[in-house]
Amino acid sequence: CEFVDSCSTVSSETECSWTETFSNKYIRDNSHAACGQSVSFFPGTEFTSKHSLLVLETQGNASNGLADTCGTILAIEKLQELAAGSDDQPFFLAVGYTRPHMPWVCPKEYFDIYRDVPDNDLVAPHEKIRTPLFFFGPNGLKELQQNNGELKSYGGNNDVREADRIRAYYACTTFIDDEIKKLTDAYNNLSSNVKNNTIIIFWSDHGFHLGDHGLWGKKTVLEQSTHVPFAIIPPENFLNLNPGIRENIGKGVQAPVESVDIYPTLLDMCGFTIPKDQLAGTSLVPLLLDTETYVRSAAISQYENWKHKGLMAYSVRTKYHRLIVFPRVFNKNLPVNVLPYGNPKNIYARLLYDYHFQEPSEGGLRYETKNRWNSLSYRSIRTQLIQIWKSNIDDRDWKNLIGNPPPDANMKIKAIF
Repeated sequence: CEFVDSCSTVSSETECSWTETFSNKYIRDNSHAACGQSVSFFPGTEFTSKHSLLVLETQGNASNGLADTCGTILAIEKLQELAAGSDDQPFFLAVGYTRPHMPWVCPKEYFDIYRDVPDNDLVAPHEKIRTPLFFFGPNGLKELQQNNGELKSYGGNNDVREADRIRAYYACTTFIDDEIKKLTDAYNNLSSNVKNNTIIIFWSDHGFHLGDHGLWGKKTVLEQSTHVPFAIIPPENFLNLNPGIRENIGKGVQAPVESVDIYPTLLDMCGFTIPKDQLAGTSLVPLLLDTETYVRSAAISQYENWKHKGLMAYSVRTKYHRLIVFPRVFNKNLPVNVLPYGNPKNIYARLLYDYHFQEPSEGGLRYETKNRWNSLSYRSIRTQLIQIWKSNIDDRDWKNLIGNPPPDANMKIKAIF
């Protein structure tokens, strides 16, 4: 989509936050000018609509003809251009990739990597992971979490086996890995002065269900949809000012964080004052200094359930647990944005999952295998998660979460399943 804050669409120069923008549509419509090649949804075919096919292995010269490849060429050109003037003008460059979003289209060479991987190594064999999740809807009946409408909108989706869907997703992910490598190689060829002052953040806007619980897509508040890859690469000059970070390079962090934390983190790393009580997020620099600390008590996700308009799924994710509630939030008799937790009739599901428990067949990934809402042994954590949710529902930025550790931060892992 086009950026809403592009200079070409605002009424005054003060509203403009981007000097230039290049959307996928721009790249497709102006591909020869942008990267010297023709770009389409399905290179080498007669298909022109995005939803014509679910999977395609493109043939011919590597990845030519794909918008993501064209985007990399354009990004490298802009990176070099911005870096050349960085002594006089700091720069911000955002590069976005479409894959591995559906449709799964990338060069054949990437499909070949996964072609001989056994189906059982791709499709989760654990029955509890493959069992669809339900909640009780407004009509009191068991309802599916969601209906995979996006997958079903692509032509030929029923002809692609589950294992082959996963192969296609992995192929597209590996393809993007290589595109990112091209971009980082170009960055590594810049002058030391530029690299020593340039922060890199790698981030995705959402995860993806690959058949777990019968789901294929992103439209849930479950772990596989809301858990995203995220990495911060601090520059040399920042490390010189904060030498304690060096020993933590490459370490993972178990603390909950949110995408809204990226902006204040950049402000902090660049030496700007973070506006007090004006941002939904918080700086993650403390996590760079100490990977065992916490900057917020939970990460919040929300998504309107497509099948039942008027229901909003809210998720509270702490270090080990996830609370999900489905309130009706568009009740005409209630003020806008007020969540009526006090009335049990307005809450259609309460789900509590514990990610402590992982069996070998689950491959180390986090899945929802048992709703523990009614378990007496979870009464304490259940009460604390509900309190986190209730105490923040009037604050649309959930700022009360900032600066507090998760309630399960020091909880010991239970020994039995």
